[in-house]
Amino acid sequence: MAPRTYSMHRRSTLVAETRERMLDVAVDLFATGGAAAVTKAEVARRADVSASTVGNHFERIEDLLAAVIQRIVETIEVPDASVLDVAQTLPDRIRALTVALFSFYDRSQRWYNALGAGDASIPAVAKANATVRDGISALLRVALEGAPDPQLPKVAAAMLHPLVLLAFKDAGLSRDEAIEVVAESLVQRASSSSGHERTS
Repeated sequence: MAPRTYSMHRRSTLVAETRERMLDVAVDLFATGGAAAVTKAEVARRADVSASTVGNHFERIEDLLAAVIQRIVETIEVPDASVLDVAQTLPDRIRALTVALFSFYDRSQRWYNALGAGDASIPAVAKANATVRDGISALLRVALEGAPDPQLPKVAAAMLHPLVLLAFKDAGLSRDEAIEVVAESLVQRASSSSGHERTS
């Protein structure tokens, strides 16, 4: 009985490794060519398995794409309200928010671009885009809660956009320099809305 248990365990491990290898290939295909590049035939070829093996793990191409998108969303780690844990004042929250979002855009640009350019008619892509968008919106709401300037959330949403970071980098500034400029601009706006610094 023991040899059979070992054999079943080994087989289970091999099956899991094969699935991960196919998924790695599919993620790379998605990153370079979007959803259209992810086909069972190409995954089979690049993962060095048969097309039927791909089909055994992912019955429909939609199942494979859903697994790819899930992997990407887990990888990019959309920041949440925990990034504000040590920020007590509004200026501190603005700075923490700016660091979190620009760092997120910087480290996940490849995936963020791939998702944004993905076919929104594919349920997994639409769901992932909504998850990222909703996560960022929720973080903005928490960070700017109680801001005296009613326009500040809209201004922050515009200034803390990935294309703004890209524009700074295209102009020759680093991510950290962009963080400093944008954060201080937002803090200044928040502080000047009533003529003195708010700390609520």
